Amino acid sequence: MGTLAIGKQADLVVLRGDPSKRIADLENVELVFEDGVGFDPVKLLERVRGQVGRRAAPAFPRLSPRRR
Repeated sequence: MGTLAIGKQADLVVLRGDPSKRIADLENVELVFEDGVGFDPVKLLERVRGQVGRRAAPAFPRLSPRRR
């Protein structure tokens, strides 16, 4: 956590909503900034689809429950 001001550098995510009141608002990403460059979150997700995130294939196979 920190502050924003002219002359400071920050990586940040701009959200639509207030995740302190509604946790699901964390998924409402409007913009992503890294090293002063803004990125479109939709294009970022398209670029990594299938590699990361909840829609990605599991990195490890699911284990079957142990039989007793």
